[in-house]
Amino acid sequence: MKWDIVWPLLLGSAVTLASTLIAQWANLGYQTRRQREARRADFQRTTLLQLRDLLGEVEEAVGRAMAARHRLADEFERLAVDPDEWQSFLRANHSDMEVVRSLTYRLRLLATGVEHEPLRIAVGHIYRWAWLAPLATTDKESQDAREKLIEQQIKAVELLGHQLRSLP
Repeated sequence: MKWDIVWPLLLGSAVTLASTLIAQWANLGYQTRRQREARRADFQRTTLLQLRDLLGEVEEAVGRAMAARHRLADEFERLAVDPDEWQSFLRANHSDMEVVRSLTYRLRLLATGVEHEPLRIAVGHIYRWAWLAPLATTDKESQDAREKLIEQQIKAVELLGHQLRSLP
């Protein structure tokens, strides 16, 4: 008789224990997914903030490089060197070009961690125009590249702001 009472109690306890374990396991899976999403959001926020800061640095460096480009263009013309040597001359005599190169490289590295594809594309354009504007052969080409750079910077800042605002 005692077994008639014990078996249902044992069976009920086993079912309760199993359902508790399943509930705990499901809760752990939910917490892990939430934690993973929170880490991803933190990474995106950090990357976007670093990108925002770096965009400002690139703008300043390109401005300095453009000013130096104009000074060096006059010197280059006085030397009457082969026009095909302009980019080599500029790189050799223009320390700001190394700064631009370094900053644009960091910009590309940061962009790889951005999830939003249109923002990554805009940053890629910024990289290209920031590098080409000071190295252009003619003043017109340089100014055109600078204008395209400014257009892309405006677009990137708008996209960046939208991404920062949309983060949880």
